Amino acid sequence: GLFYSVIKRVLEMDSLTQQVAMTGGVVAHNPYLIKMVEEKTGKIILVPEYPQLTGAVGAALFAMDDH
Repeated sequence: GLFYSVIKRVLEMDSLTQQVAMTGGVVAHNPYLIKMVEEKTGKIILVPEYPQLTGAVGAALFAMDDH
C-alpha cells in the first residue's frame, strides 16, 4: 500500500518518459520496490552498484568544478 501510493504520487508529478535510476541505499537495495516501479512504469530501472554513494559522488563532482 505505502509504496504503491508513493509510486502513484511520483507518476502524477512526472510521467518518467526517460530512463529512470533508483539511488539511495534503502530504496535501491529493495528489490520488491524496484520491481513495483518497473511494473507501474513499464521501464527497466537502473540501480548503480553503490546506490547509497551517488549523492556523495555527485557532491564531489560538483566541488571539483570549483564551486
